[in-house]
Amino acid sequence: MSISDTQAIQEKINIWKKRLAGDSNSNPLLDFRKNKKPVIDILTTSSVLYKNFVGEEPTPFPFSQLTSKQSDPDRIRLLDELRKGAKSSLEEKGFNSLFLIFGTLTWFDPEKPQEKYVSPMLLVPVKLEKKGRKLPEFTLYSTDDEISVNFILVNKLREDFNIVLPESDRVPKLSYESFFDTVRGAIAKQPGWQVEETVHITLDLSLNKNKKL
Repeated sequence: MSISDTQAIQEKINIWKKRLAGDSNSNPLLDFRKNKKPVIDILTTSSVLYKNFVGEEPTPFPFSQLTSKQSDPDRIRLLDELRKGAKSSLEEKGFNSLFLIFGTLTWFDPEKPQEKYVSPMLLVPVKLEKKGRKLPEFTLYSTDDEISVNFILVNKLREDFNIVLPESDRVPKLSYESFFDTVRGAIAKQPGWQVEETVHITLDLSLNKNKKL
Protein backbone atom coordinates (compact mmCIF):
# COMPACT_ATOMS: atom_id res chain seq x y z
CA MET A 1 0.00 0.00 0.00
CA SER A 2 1.41 3.40 -0.97
CA ILE A 3 1.91 6.30 1.42
CA SER A 4 -0.83 8.26 -0.37
CA ASP A 5 -3.28 5.37 0.10
CA THR A 6 -2.43 5.17 3.79
CA GLN A 7 -2.95 8.91 4.22
CA ALA A 8 -6.29 8.76 2.40
CA ILE A 9 -7.47 5.93 4.67
CA GLN A 10 -6.35 7.82 7.78
CA GLU A 11 -8.22 10.93 6.64
CA LYS A 12 -11.40 8.89 6.15
CA ILE A 13 -10.97 7.34 9.61
CA ASN A 14 -10.58 10.81 11.17
CA ILE A 15 -13.72 12.05 9.41
CA TRP A 16 -15.63 8.98 10.58
CA LYS A 17 -14.44 9.44 14.18
CA LYS A 18 -15.51 13.09 14.19
CA ARG A 19 -18.94 12.27 12.82
CA LEU A 20 -19.41 9.47 15.33
CA ALA A 21 -18.41 11.71 18.21
CA GLY A 22 -20.61 14.54 17.05
CA ASP A 23 -17.74 16.86 16.16
CA SER A 24 -19.80 19.36 14.19
CA ASN A 25 -20.83 22.99 14.51
CA SER A 26 -24.34 21.97 15.55
CA ASN A 27 -23.18 19.96 18.58
CA PRO A 28 -23.82 21.96 21.78
CA LEU A 29 -20.74 20.34 23.32
CA LEU A 30 -18.76 22.35 20.76
CA ASP A 31 -21.00 25.42 20.77
CA PHE A 32 -23.30 25.78 23.76
CA ARG A 33 -25.32 28.42 21.90
CA LYS A 34 -26.69 25.59 19.74
CA ASN A 35 -28.26 23.93 22.78
CA LYS A 36 -32.00 23.45 22.18
CA LYS A 37 -32.79 21.96 25.58
CA PRO A 38 -34.27 23.98 28.49
CA VAL A 39 -31.53 25.94 30.25
CA ILE A 40 -31.36 28.16 33.32
CA ASP A 41 -28.59 30.75 33.45
CA ILE A 42 -27.41 31.00 37.05
CA LEU A 43 -26.09 34.40 38.14
CA THR A 44 -24.90 33.35 41.60
CA THR A 45 -21.09 33.20 41.69
CA SER A 46 -20.15 29.89 40.10
CA SER A 47 -17.52 29.14 42.76
CA VAL A 48 -20.30 28.69 45.31
CA LEU A 49 -21.84 25.78 43.38
CA TYR A 50 -18.44 24.38 42.34
CA LYS A 51 -17.34 24.07 45.97
CA ASN A 52 -20.67 22.48 46.86
CA PHE A 53 -20.91 19.87 44.08
CA VAL A 54 -17.33 19.19 42.96
CA GLY A 55 -15.80 18.68 46.40
CA GLU A 56 -15.52 15.41 48.26
CA GLU A 57 -18.67 15.91 50.35
CA PRO A 58 -21.39 17.51 48.18
CA THR A 59 -24.56 18.61 49.96
CA PRO A 60 -28.12 19.37 48.76
CA PHE A 61 -28.55 22.94 47.53
CA PRO A 62 -31.95 24.70 47.59
CA PHE A 63 -32.56 26.46 44.30
CA SER A 64 -34.21 29.30 46.21
CA GLN A 65 -30.71 30.32 47.35
CA LEU A 66 -29.64 30.91 43.75
CA THR A 67 -30.14 33.95 41.56
CA SER A 68 -30.83 33.28 37.89
CA LYS A 69 -31.33 35.27 34.71
CA GLN A 70 -34.83 33.84 34.51
CA SER A 71 -37.36 35.01 37.09
CA ASP A 72 -40.59 33.42 38.29
CA PRO A 73 -42.82 32.12 36.79
CA ASP A 74 -40.46 31.30 33.89
CA ARG A 75 -37.88 29.85 36.27
CA ILE A 76 -40.42 27.52 37.88
CA ARG A 77 -41.60 26.37 34.46
CA LEU A 78 -38.04 25.68 33.29
CA LEU A 79 -37.13 23.87 36.51
CA ASP A 80 -40.17 21.64 36.09
CA GLU A 81 -39.21 20.92 32.46
CA LEU A 82 -35.67 20.06 33.51
CA ARG A 83 -36.84 17.81 36.34
CA LYS A 84 -39.35 15.97 34.13
CA GLY A 85 -36.85 15.61 31.29
CA ALA A 86 -34.21 14.15 33.60
CA LYS A 87 -36.70 11.78 35.20
CA SER A 88 -37.90 10.59 31.78
CA SER A 89 -34.33 10.01 30.59
CA LEU A 90 -33.49 7.98 33.68
CA GLU A 91 -36.63 5.84 33.43
CA GLU A 92 -36.55 5.27 29.66
CA LYS A 93 -32.82 5.23 28.85
CA GLY A 94 -31.20 4.42 32.16
CA PHE A 95 -28.89 7.40 32.50
CA ASN A 96 -28.91 10.78 34.18
CA SER A 97 -29.22 13.70 31.77
CA LEU A 98 -29.23 16.75 34.05
CA PHE A 99 -26.02 18.75 34.41
CA LEU A 100 -24.54 21.83 35.96
CA ILE A 101 -22.30 23.36 33.30
CA PHE A 102 -19.33 25.21 34.75
CA GLY A 103 -17.46 27.62 32.52
CA THR A 104 -17.31 28.21 28.80
CA LEU A 105 -14.36 28.54 26.47
CA THR A 106 -14.67 30.95 23.56
CA TRP A 107 -12.28 29.86 20.82
CA PHE A 108 -11.66 30.05 17.08
CA ASP A 109 -10.74 27.46 14.46
CA PRO A 110 -7.81 28.64 12.28
CA GLU A 111 -9.45 26.97 9.27
CA LYS A 112 -12.61 29.03 9.86
CA PRO A 113 -11.37 32.15 11.67
CA GLN A 114 -14.67 33.97 11.14
CA GLU A 115 -16.55 31.38 13.22
CA LYS A 116 -16.65 31.63 17.00
CA TYR A 117 -17.27 28.66 19.29
CA VAL A 118 -18.49 28.87 22.88
CA SER A 119 -17.89 25.44 24.39
CA PRO A 120 -19.01 24.25 27.83
CA MET A 121 -16.07 23.05 29.91
CA LEU A 122 -17.08 21.10 33.00
CA LEU A 123 -20.22 18.95 33.25
CA VAL A 124 -21.38 17.97 36.73
CA PRO A 125 -24.33 15.52 36.90
CA VAL A 126 -27.05 16.54 39.35
CA LYS A 127 -30.57 15.58 40.38
CA LEU A 128 -33.44 18.02 40.81
CA GLU A 129 -36.27 17.34 43.25
CA LYS A 130 -39.50 19.25 43.79
CA LYS A 131 -41.73 19.68 46.83
CA GLY A 132 -45.13 21.35 46.78
CA ARG A 133 -47.36 22.51 43.94
CA LYS A 134 -48.68 26.03 44.48
CA LEU A 135 -45.35 27.31 45.79
CA PRO A 136 -42.93 24.57 44.67
CA GLU A 137 -39.50 24.27 46.23
CA PHE A 138 -36.68 22.80 44.12
CA THR A 139 -33.46 21.32 45.47
CA LEU A 140 -30.31 20.24 43.63
CA TYR A 141 -28.61 17.01 44.69
CA SER A 142 -25.36 15.41 43.60
CA THR A 143 -25.35 11.98 41.96
CA ASP A 144 -22.88 9.10 41.87
CA ASP A 145 -22.17 9.75 38.19
CA GLU A 146 -18.74 10.91 37.07
CA ILE A 147 -17.88 14.60 36.76
CA SER A 148 -16.56 15.18 33.24
CA VAL A 149 -14.47 17.75 31.45
CA ASN A 150 -16.19 18.17 28.05
CA PHE A 151 -14.67 15.21 26.18
CA ILE A 152 -15.36 16.59 22.70
CA LEU A 153 -13.62 19.85 23.58
CA VAL A 154 -10.75 17.90 25.18
CA ASN A 155 -10.26 15.82 22.03
CA LYS A 156 -10.65 18.79 19.68
CA LEU A 157 -8.07 20.92 21.47
CA ARG A 158 -5.61 18.05 21.88
CA GLU A 159 -5.79 16.86 18.28
CA ASP A 160 -6.01 20.23 16.51
CA PHE A 161 -4.03 22.55 18.82
CA ASN A 162 -1.92 20.26 21.02
CA ILE A 163 -3.63 21.80 24.05
CA VAL A 164 -4.15 19.59 27.09
CA LEU A 165 -7.03 20.29 29.48
CA PRO A 166 -7.31 18.78 32.98
CA GLU A 167 -8.31 15.11 33.11
CA SER A 168 -11.79 14.46 34.47
CA ASP A 169 -10.53 12.33 37.35
CA ARG A 170 -8.30 15.21 38.53
CA VAL A 171 -11.13 17.72 38.82
CA PRO A 172 -12.43 16.72 42.29
CA LYS A 173 -8.91 17.32 43.61
CA LEU A 174 -8.69 20.80 42.10
CA SER A 175 -10.03 23.93 43.75
CA TYR A 176 -12.27 26.22 41.75
CA GLU A 177 -9.40 28.65 41.19
CA SER A 178 -6.96 25.88 40.25
CA PHE A 179 -9.29 24.42 37.62
CA PHE A 180 -9.87 27.70 35.82
CA ASP A 181 -6.23 28.80 36.19
CA THR A 182 -5.13 25.50 34.61
CA VAL A 183 -7.44 26.01 31.63
CA ARG A 184 -6.37 29.63 31.19
CA GLY A 185 -2.72 28.58 31.29
CA ALA A 186 -3.32 25.90 28.64
CA ILE A 187 -4.87 28.36 26.16
CA ALA A 188 -2.73 31.39 27.01
CA LYS A 189 -0.97 31.49 23.63
CA GLN A 190 -4.18 31.43 21.59
CA PRO A 191 -5.17 34.96 20.47
CA GLY A 192 -8.75 35.92 21.20
CA TRP A 193 -9.57 32.82 23.24
CA GLN A 194 -11.36 33.49 26.51
CA VAL A 195 -12.57 31.56 29.55
CA GLU A 196 -15.82 32.71 31.17
CA GLU A 197 -16.71 31.59 34.71
CA THR A 198 -20.39 30.96 34.03
CA VAL A 199 -22.76 28.30 35.35
CA HIS A 200 -25.91 26.86 33.75
CA ILE A 201 -28.22 23.94 34.38
CA THR A 202 -29.50 22.01 31.37
CA LEU A 203 -30.18 18.57 29.90
CA ASP A 204 -28.18 15.98 28.01
CA LEU A 205 -25.79 17.81 25.60
CA SER A 206 -25.24 14.33 24.07
CA LEU A 207 -22.66 13.52 26.76
CA ASN A 208 -23.88 10.02 27.61
CA LYS A 209 -24.34 9.01 23.97
CA ASN A 210 -20.69 9.38 23.05
CA LYS A 211 -18.72 9.36 26.29
CA LYS A 212 -16.94 6.08 25.69
CA LEU A 213 -15.71 6.87 22.20
